[in-house]
Amino acid sequence: MRKEIPAYDERFFTNRYISMILQLIPVMFLVAFTISAIGLLIASTLKTAQGFQMVIQILLFPMLFLSGAMFPLNGLPLWMDIIVKINPLTYSVDMFKDIILKPETMSAAISQAMGLDLENFNHIITFAEEAIVVGVIGAVFVVFATIRFSKAEA
Repeated sequence: MRKEIPAYDERFFTNRYISMILQLIPVMFLVAFTISAIGLLIASTLKTAQGFQMVIQILLFPMLFLSGAMFPLNGLPLWMDIIVKINPLTYSVDMFKDIILKPETMSAAISQAMGLDLENFNHIITFAEEAIVVGVIGAVFVVFATIRFSKAEA
């Protein structure tokens, strides 16, 4: 006998998943705002549109690789740790991890082994602090891009 596969699984649409999706949406918009602001500043410095795609890829790929999305950020050399700490995608990825993986429900050893506790100067950064950092970085880039565009028009 062949068992029929339902078109959707009712278990997926539980309160936990709906809550997670509702938490992810504003974070996705915040991250998109910040990445777009970086792109806007880069676009304000270029004379033509042809080089924009190449420049943005050269910048975004290292940002992604050094964000903690590909590997845990524990035990990095000092120079790489400094780059990781100024990368807005580091804080963005950590916000996504906090929402999806819920590290507060894990044991401390597993959370630390997975690199889920982002630290700056021996201070574990909270979700709210990460959101503020990403939002401020995005706002700063928008202000600089606006200044650059207004100078270009003058």
